[in-house]
Amino acid sequence: GTRRLLKPEFSFDKEFYYLNDLVKVKGIVYDDWMERVGNVNVKVEVLGRTVSKGEADKNGVFEIEFLAPNEEGKFKVNLTFEKKGYEKAEVEEEVEVRRMKDISLVVPKNVEVVEGVNTTIGVKVVNSGQTNFSRVFFDVYGIPLDFFDIQNREMSLNEGEEKEFKILFHIPKGINLSQVPVKVRVKADEISEEKRMKYRYLDLRRERLTQLGKNDYL
Repeated sequence: GTRRLLKPEFSFDKEFYYLNDLVKVKGIVYDDWMERVGNVNVKVEVLGRTVSKGEADKNGVFEIEFLAPNEEGKFKVNLTFEKKGYEKAEVEEEVEVRRMKDISLVVPKNVEVVEGVNTTIGVKVVNSGQTNFSRVFFDVYGIPLDFFDIQNREMSLNEGEEKEFKILFHIPKGINLSQVPVKVRVKADEISEEKRMKYRYLDLRRERLTQLGKNDYL
């Protein structure tokens, strides 16, 4: 007699994937009467090679995983469904793979800025994504522009690379910035990261008076 058809219904877990992302496909296998078919063999092929195999459970439910290609682009994903007594079903879908863009800031935990004294602070930026940046911009917010200089405000940053921006603080004497939040921000393409820099502002005159007060009790 005529063999029955397999009619799988499934979906991918994401709209797009990054290089080497884990791709998950979930679905249910039906027959041409829309009844579930269990124990169906499932095979996935990408770029002409088999990347994963699995089997639907007794209720026709399956979940299969594989790694996205290690290159950008749109790729054909071929899924094959087979079971004895049924016509083999082959379905082709397309997945998009992109390079992840990501940068992160590493800010010193304890920073001391002394009034009237030039203080240089290094802030590291890490390209933790999958693409190179030709222009990465760095800036500081929260204090007057004439209280600091950035020695290298713009630079390139390749995939996996780490570089350091240097901030030169030169806060005039008599200016108390102990309660002023300082924020540092790095930006590349459409992504950015911002962090607050925790620092201790040292007023040398106040430090000396405090120390003299302590000595009175020695």
